[in-house]
Amino acid sequence: MIAAQAPSAAVEAALAEREDLAALEEQLYEHVVECIDFDALFGLEQLLWHLLDQLGLGRLDEDEGLSKQLIRRALVRAAYDPSTAFSDVPFGITKEEEKAAKFDPECPFCRYEDEHARTAKPAEHDHEDECCPLCDDMAAAWRKEHAEALRRAGLR
Repeated sequence: MIAAQAPSAAVEAALAEREDLAALEEQLYEHVVECIDFDALFGLEQLLWHLLDQLGLGRLDEDEGLSKQLIRRALVRAAYDPSTAFSDVPFGITKEEEKAAKFDPECPFCRYEDEHARTAKPAEHDHEDECCPLCDDMAAAWRKEHAEALRRAGLR
């Protein structure tokens, strides 16, 4: 098991004393948040609540937030796990192929992910092929607000 480390007093002091470091940490945080599929993580937490209840730990989850603590520990462990820094899966292998190779039929989380496969983050307000003036207006306003960044990226 990989031990999770809390920020040291020196790191906390440096963050408190150095505005440039605190700003860098905030920028990093925004990018880390973008890397995480929170919808998928929420689904795992929902399943975890159910599994903890089956183990007779529902009260501990309600009183102490066991499921949130386990999710938090898993995120911290993943951050320190050397295997997350590289992949042994060769170029050209799809995510679906990789997941199939790692699938464990005994793992409730593997079965859940298999039953709730996600290929892309679903639209919050999906209309299929229907016209939606509200969505169109919101998208136009967003594009207007981010016009310069879109131009720089060659997307406008």
